[in-house]
Amino acid sequence: MRKLAVFFIFLFFLASTGYLAYNHSQSERFGDETAHFIGGHFINKGKRLYQDMQFNHMPLPYFFSAITEHITQPKNLYLFVARQRESIFIYSALWNFIFYFIFGQMFFLFILVFEIAKYFFQGYKVLNETIATYPLIFMFGVTVESFIYKKIPSKFTAIIFSVAAFIVSFSLLPLWIVIIPLFVILLYSLRKRKSLWKFVILPFCILIFILSYFVSFPHLFKESIINNFVYFLPNSGGKISFVRMISLPYASFFPPYSPAKLLVGLLTIFTLLSLFTSLQKRVFKKYVIVVVLLMLVNFFRVDDYGFGNFHLLPWIAILIALEIFWIKNSRHTYVQYKLIVFVFFITYLFLVSGKTLYAKRNLSNDFYVNYSESESYGKAVMVLNKTRDRLLVMNDPIIYWTAQTSAPTRVLEYYSWVYYMPEYKKELIALFRNNPPEFIIDTGLNPRIEVEKNIRFILETDYQNIYHVGKPSRLYIYKDRVNSISEAQRDALKEILYTL
Repeated sequence: MRKLAVFFIFLFFLASTGYLAYNHSQSERFGDETAHFIGGHFINKGKRLYQDMQFNHMPLPYFFSAITEHITQPKNLYLFVARQRESIFIYSALWNFIFYFIFGQMFFLFILVFEIAKYFFQGYKVLNETIATYPLIFMFGVTVESFIYKKIPSKFTAIIFSVAAFIVSFSLLPLWIVIIPLFVILLYSLRKRKSLWKFVILPFCILIFILSYFVSFPHLFKESIINNFVYFLPNSGGKISFVRMISLPYASFFPPYSPAKLLVGLLTIFTLLSLFTSLQKRVFKKYVIVVVLLMLVNFFRVDDYGFGNFHLLPWIAILIALEIFWIKNSRHTYVQYKLIVFVFFITYLFLVSGKTLYAKRNLSNDFYVNYSESESYGKAVMVLNKTRDRLLVMNDPIIYWTAQTSAPTRVLEYYSWVYYMPEYKKELIALFRNNPPEFIIDTGLNPRIEVEKNIRFILETDYQNIYHVGKPSRLYIYKDRVNSISEAQRDALKEILYTL
């Protein structure tokens, strides 16, 4: 009876997180997420990832977005964004069911904490971190239970582990440093049950073979690995302090105190207690190995709780999950006190976050603030667009979805580090020299970057600005193209408050 009651509470909580997904479906747009949206959109249009489109992320987030768009067939940008965000809820719910039935009812504590905490780390958006985190939790869970607590996984669990490893591997590149040790440790733990090895390894290999049909691995290696190390990392902002990164858990004990910092502080104390009690169980060395793997999840990624905190999502998740596994499998007397503290923290989390997360948002207003400009420019281009016209967006790629037109270069996100890649810099220069695009949207030309300064000059000399509500807009049309605009198109432009 108790198990059935807990299961219904679990279902009710998941339903409430579905409301959260709906309630935040138009909130806070995010650059990485919109790139995944548009990458998936062009995949559905027949373009090959990394060959026809330059992206530096691993492929699965783009395919996740492509599958969502293909299934839901949204009719406008509002529904497009909503369905993408809601698909993350479905994805997380599926993994939570797997956690519940494979790891047991105790893991409901993890679900209660993480599904609320993730909203502090952008974990409801279509990000690499979001897609990688859930299967990573599963990998850690299976590894910890087999390595430390000597629980032999079933064939089904071994298969899911292998699938999870594939998803993590091709969602978030920095986690490779963790995936390989997790594989090795699990295979070592199963050394007396080598018949399970094929279930751990074979599905992973089959899925890689299937992926190779859709993605050229040489192009993937170049764009997502070589370019990241040679161009992106050296030219994308500040350096990560290794000391600050390692000491990040202890920084949570100093003000200001946010729910996220308090959670990390609490779990840091719990982890230290678990390490201490592991001495009595004579598994201290194994605990240390697991803690080192936990540290590697955040290896050279984040050293503070600032804007980049979405990078912390996998680390936070594993920090929570490991403690639940240690509580679940421990018979030490202090465990009951941990459970009491956890219940108090969950209550605190709901009290602090509930008013913000569950309070009904004005979704129309959210959309207007975050996406209406992109939709407006896209509609203007769609009105003027002819079959072979091209649109260059600098730098709001989601406009391509509304405009329903093609991009003139392989680059869809012109961040400053892109210009350090010679082939893409040359491609952009050659574009304006040989065959300028019919439309340009300037949503971020930087005069301090020489190439973009030159594009700004070209806009002023070779392009005509299109006005919106009587004021200059960010949309430009090539002057040689203006005379071909029909009266019907001019009237349609006026209807959406644009004029030539």
